[in-house]
Amino acid sequence: MTLLTSTAATVRPCRGPQTRELYELVHGQPYLTRVALYRLATTPGLTFRKFLDSSADDDGPFSDHLKALLVRLGSAGLELAMREVIRRGRDPGESSDTYYRLKGAGLVTREDDRIVPANLLYARFFKRMLAGPQL
Repeated sequence: MTLLTSTAATVRPCRGPQTRELYELVHGQPYLTRVALYRLATTPGLTFRKFLDSSADDDGPFSDHLKALLVRLGSAGLELAMREVIRRGRDPGESSDTYYRLKGAGLVTREDDRIVPANLLYARFFKRMLAGPQL
């Protein structure tokens, strides 16, 4: 698999470890992969390392998407459930309805007996935004 990344004036392919790191970050989610490739190819001076380091930041390459998810979580009343996923690997719901709502939104998946964020990007962002004492 070949990915694109930008340098000063050219676009060149990424291979090997960078491909794996990008996959680990977005877990192959098509929209996030497209955003990543677009940002890497069009943002002047953005190295792959800077991209990864800033991926879950408020002004990072996925900021609009991540903030929209946070607002939707709030509107749906699911902040506590996502907080429990981040902190304890489970949702606080009495039924499986909460899990299916989070899974349906593409935010979580089940690994063995734990519920975990769907990808590393979501894990980093929601840990920073929801895992603190503010809820």
